[in-house]
Amino acid sequence: LLASGSDDRTVKLWDVASHTCLATLEGHTADLFTLCFRSDGRILASGSRGGTIKLWDVAARRCLATLEGHENAVFSVAFSPDGQTLASGSADRTIGFWNLTYYDRHIAGNLEYQAARLSSASDAPSTPPALRAWADQVRNGG
Repeated sequence: LLASGSDDRTVKLWDVASHTCLATLEGHTADLFTLCFRSDGRILASGSRGGTIKLWDVAARRCLATLEGHENAVFSVAFSPDGQTLASGSADRTIGFWNLTYYDRHIAGNLEYQAARLSSASDAPSTPPALRAWADQVRNGG
Protein backbone atom coordinates (compact mmCIF):
# COMPACT_ATOMS: atom_id res chain seq x y z
CA LEU A 1 0.00 0.00 0.00
CA LEU A 2 1.26 3.44 -0.94
CA ALA A 3 -0.14 6.79 0.20
CA SER A 4 0.17 10.10 -1.63
CA GLY A 5 -0.94 13.59 -0.73
CA SER A 6 -1.19 16.67 -2.88
CA ASP A 7 -2.38 20.21 -3.36
CA ASP A 8 -5.90 18.96 -4.03
CA ARG A 9 -6.14 18.45 -0.23
CA THR A 10 -6.66 14.70 -0.46
CA VAL A 11 -4.78 11.57 0.53
CA LYS A 12 -4.89 8.74 -1.96
CA LEU A 13 -4.22 5.10 -1.09
CA TRP A 14 -2.74 3.04 -3.91
CA ASP A 15 -2.29 -0.63 -4.67
CA VAL A 16 1.33 -0.74 -5.78
CA ALA A 17 1.03 -4.00 -7.72
CA SER A 18 -1.96 -2.96 -9.82
CA HIS A 19 -1.20 0.79 -9.92
CA THR A 20 -4.80 1.55 -8.95
CA CYS A 21 -6.20 4.03 -6.48
CA LEU A 22 -8.02 2.16 -3.72
CA ALA A 23 -9.41 5.17 -1.85
CA THR A 24 -9.39 8.93 -1.66
CA LEU A 25 -9.42 10.37 1.86
CA GLU A 26 -10.90 13.85 2.15
CA GLY A 27 -10.98 16.29 5.02
CA HIS A 28 -7.94 18.55 4.89
CA THR A 29 -8.60 22.21 4.12
CA ALA A 30 -5.10 22.96 2.79
CA ASP A 31 -2.39 21.35 0.66
CA LEU A 32 -0.67 18.28 2.06
CA PHE A 33 3.06 18.28 2.73
CA THR A 34 3.80 15.08 4.62
CA LEU A 35 2.52 11.55 5.21
CA CYS A 36 3.68 8.70 7.41
CA PHE A 37 2.32 5.20 8.09
CA ARG A 38 2.63 3.82 11.60
CA SER A 39 4.82 0.69 11.57
CA ASP A 40 1.82 -1.67 11.78
CA GLY A 41 0.16 0.10 8.82
CA ARG A 42 -3.11 0.68 10.66
CA ILE A 43 -2.78 4.47 11.08
CA LEU A 44 -1.66 7.06 8.56
CA ALA A 45 -0.74 10.59 9.63
CA SER A 46 -0.97 13.51 7.20
CA GLY A 47 0.24 17.07 7.73
CA SER A 48 -0.93 20.15 5.86
CA ARG A 49 -0.13 23.72 4.96
CA GLY A 50 -2.97 24.73 7.29
CA GLY A 51 -1.07 23.49 10.35
CA THR A 52 -3.31 20.51 11.04
CA ILE A 53 -2.49 16.82 11.25
CA LYS A 54 -5.04 14.15 10.50
CA LEU A 55 -4.90 10.57 11.72
CA TRP A 56 -6.53 8.09 9.39
CA ASP A 57 -7.77 4.57 10.11
CA VAL A 58 -6.32 2.92 6.99
CA ALA A 59 -8.61 -0.13 6.96
CA ALA A 60 -11.81 1.84 7.59
CA ARG A 61 -10.71 4.66 5.27
CA ARG A 62 -11.84 7.33 7.73
CA CYS A 63 -10.39 10.16 9.76
CA LEU A 64 -9.88 9.32 13.42
CA ALA A 65 -8.85 12.78 14.56
CA THR A 66 -7.60 16.18 13.57
CA LEU A 67 -4.67 17.34 15.68
CA GLU A 68 -4.38 21.10 16.02
CA GLY A 69 -1.66 23.09 17.72
CA HIS A 70 0.74 24.29 15.06
CA GLU A 71 0.43 27.87 13.85
CA ASN A 72 1.89 27.23 10.42
CA ALA A 73 2.42 24.46 7.86
CA VAL A 74 3.30 20.96 9.06
CA PHE A 75 6.27 19.76 7.03
CA SER A 76 7.03 16.47 8.77
CA VAL A 77 5.34 13.74 10.80
CA ALA A 78 6.92 10.59 12.21
CA PHE A 79 5.75 7.83 14.53
CA SER A 80 7.81 6.54 17.44
CA PRO A 81 8.94 2.92 17.06
CA ASP A 82 6.14 1.71 19.36
CA GLY A 83 3.55 3.78 17.46
CA GLN A 84 2.25 5.45 20.60
CA THR A 85 3.68 8.92 19.90
CA LEU A 86 3.61 11.08 16.81
CA ALA A 87 6.19 13.82 16.33
CA SER A 88 5.47 16.73 14.00
CA GLY A 89 7.63 19.55 12.68
CA SER A 90 6.19 22.85 11.55
CA ALA A 91 7.15 26.07 9.79
CA ASP A 92 6.20 27.79 13.05
CA ARG A 93 9.54 26.47 14.37
CA THR A 94 7.96 24.06 16.83
CA ILE A 95 8.00 20.30 17.25
CA GLY A 96 4.83 18.67 18.47
CA PHE A 97 4.61 15.39 20.37
CA TRP A 98 1.20 13.73 20.35
CA ASN A 99 0.20 10.82 22.62
CA LEU A 100 -1.77 8.36 20.46
CA THR A 101 -2.75 5.70 22.99
CA TYR A 102 -6.44 6.70 22.79
CA TYR A 103 -6.54 6.22 19.01
CA ASP A 104 -4.88 2.82 19.20
CA ARG A 105 -7.53 1.61 21.67
CA HIS A 106 -10.26 3.08 19.44
CA ILE A 107 -9.03 1.21 16.38
CA ALA A 108 -8.68 -2.05 18.32
CA GLY A 109 -12.20 -1.61 19.67
CA ASN A 110 -13.52 -0.88 16.20
CA LEU A 111 -11.94 -4.06 14.81
CA GLU A 112 -13.43 -6.13 17.64
CA TYR A 113 -16.84 -4.56 16.99
CA GLN A 114 -16.63 -5.25 13.26
CA ALA A 115 -15.52 -8.84 13.88
CA ALA A 116 -18.43 -9.36 16.26
CA ARG A 117 -20.84 -8.05 13.62
CA LEU A 118 -19.34 -10.49 11.14
CA SER A 119 -19.36 -13.38 13.58
CA SER A 120 -22.63 -14.89 12.42
CA ALA A 121 -22.18 -13.76 8.82
CA SER A 122 -18.70 -15.28 8.59
CA ASP A 123 -20.16 -18.72 9.18
CA ALA A 124 -22.62 -18.38 6.30
CA PRO A 125 -21.72 -20.41 3.18
CA SER A 126 -22.08 -17.32 0.97
CA THR A 127 -19.43 -15.36 2.89
CA PRO A 128 -16.17 -15.06 0.90
CA PRO A 129 -13.30 -17.11 2.39
CA ALA A 130 -11.11 -14.02 2.81
CA LEU A 131 -13.79 -12.31 4.89
CA ARG A 132 -14.24 -15.43 7.04
CA ALA A 133 -10.46 -15.60 7.59
CA TRP A 134 -10.28 -11.90 8.53
CA ALA A 135 -13.15 -12.20 11.02
CA ASP A 136 -11.54 -15.28 12.58
CA GLN A 137 -8.16 -13.53 12.79
CA VAL A 138 -9.61 -10.48 14.55
CA ARG A 139 -11.70 -12.60 16.94
CA ASN A 140 -8.58 -14.55 17.87
CA GLY A 141 -6.51 -11.46 18.54
CA GLY A 142 -4.48 -11.58 15.34
